[in-house]
Amino acid sequence: MQSTAAYIGAVALREAAQRLTHRIRLAQPIREDVSTLQFEVERCLATLDEVLASSPRLTQDAAPEKLETQLEQLVGLLQTSDFAAEALLDRLMDAGGSIPHSADLVRIREWVDDVEFEHAADAALDLLRRVRQAGQRSG
Repeated sequence: MQSTAAYIGAVALREAAQRLTHRIRLAQPIREDVSTLQFEVERCLATLDEVLASSPRLTQDAAPEKLETQLEQLVGLLQTSDFAAEALLDRLMDAGGSIPHSADLVRIREWVDDVEFEHAADAALDLLRRVRQAGQRSG
């Protein structure tokens, strides 16, 4: 949690997690530290909710074409192990209900989080192929 909090810039959350970890290692009481950590997690989640609520969503009409274009970009970023893939993947996942392949995106995201870009690129390429095939059948 500490490294993820630091990565996203949630300094207070990182510090609370660090304090809790330290107290656990010393076998000291942790009730206050758990409460502080919970407060910081809730604060961080509220901030993320605000960001997500203000981000643009794909419309149903634009989704298929935009999805294909974004998947092409994602494959390229993943093939070069570019961490910019995370932001693009977040935008794709944020589209929510307008993307029927959200489980695939979650799997790809997990591989990116584990720095398994090769697996993520293969899965993204497979998803791109399926999206193109679906577009050809419906078009």
